Amino acid sequence: MTVAKLELARVLVLQGDRAGARPLVEDLLARWGNADRPVPEVAAARKLLVELGPP
Repeated sequence: MTVAKLELARVLVLQGDRAGARPLVEDLLARWGNADRPVPEVAAARKLLVELGPP
């Protein structure tokens, strides 16, 4: 489900809804950001969050 939120966030960014994408990305990072193994989706979420800029 969390990976689906990342994909939805990407779609929202493409549609121009950056404010709607931010909570989805932040939710993924809150749940998986401290995983003890590398998770590609976490890296992608961090990159997307940087692209979204400050709130």
